[in-house]
Amino acid sequence: MRKSSSLAATTDTASRRFWHPKIELWPLKRLRPSKPNARTHPKKQCDKLLGVVRQCGFINPILVDEQGTIISGNLRKDVAELMDLREVPVIQIAHLTDLEKRALALAENRIALDAGWDRETLAAELGELVILLPDAEIDLSITGFDLAETDLIVADHAEASGQSSEDQVRVCSFKARTSGSC
Repeated sequence: MRKSSSLAATTDTASRRFWHPKIELWPLKRLRPSKPNARTHPKKQCDKLLGVVRQCGFINPILVDEQGTIISGNLRKDVAELMDLREVPVIQIAHLTDLEKRALALAENRIALDAGWDRETLAAELGELVILLPDAEIDLSITGFDLAETDLIVADHAEASGQSSEDQVRVCSFKARTSGSC
């Protein structure tokens, strides 16, 4: 008995939903930047990612097609080059059509822009990390937030929640420890 083409297409789509990618190490030289890359990366963003990778390792694989063309991860490749890495983790995307790969490339960059922040949770997390990270000799910048931005977020939340001045002193004491002033 032969499957109808619509049933075969449905089965194929369903099986792709449960595809489990395999992370492989590929030579950096094997990767090619995507030509229609609509995303730009300022130096500040590159520096932030460089700091994260230096501290935590190259954790987020680059997505590539069968020819090694980058679908998602052009900045990660740039950072790997700056670090003189010879190999990087990749996930090869071979089960999608060329059109789906192009759409995925845009989605990988666009969808994150729709996210927001729970400002209370963010302020609490940054408020703790601003104290704990230096004790572990880890720079706050690996969070992607710089000290000035962190201070504003924590201060805005403290004002909105009516936090005591003691809590503000904790943040101020951190600033004094790291920059010499409050």
